[in-house]
Amino acid sequence: MKQEEIQEKLILYQLLQKHFEELRMQGMMVERKMAEFETTRQALEDIKNADAKNETLVPLGSGLYTYGKITDKARMLVDIGAGVMVNKEIKDAAQLLEGKKKDLGSITLQLQREMENVAEQINSIAPQLERALQEMQEQK
Repeated sequence: MKQEEIQEKLILYQLLQKHFEELRMQGMMVERKMAEFETTRQALEDIKNADAKNETLVPLGSGLYTYGKITDKARMLVDIGAGVMVNKEIKDAAQLLEGKKKDLGSITLQLQREMENVAEQINSIAPQLERALQEMQEQK
């Protein structure tokens, strides 16, 4: 292999590794979002079964919570995007959440396929680079 070809393959190899790492990070973000959706689904179930007389913890963010009472178990505010909030019944909010989880499942499959494709490309280039580097060392 010529020096230029080796450099091109090495650059491609590095780009593929970087792309693989980015895909892995995206996959981790999707997994966290899926876990968040599961936590939210469980919270919806807990609210549906909650006794209005009992206090509950309401998350404010950044690890802060306040105590509150559920006054209307039938309706809740749901962010539908762009900061727009609408009233939804618990069952409708749960269905919306399930739709989002399904979308994330599709994204996960897409990421997995792309990671497999990139891994195959990396695995096909690696032996070529190793051989070229061995040949260079033998020539010295």
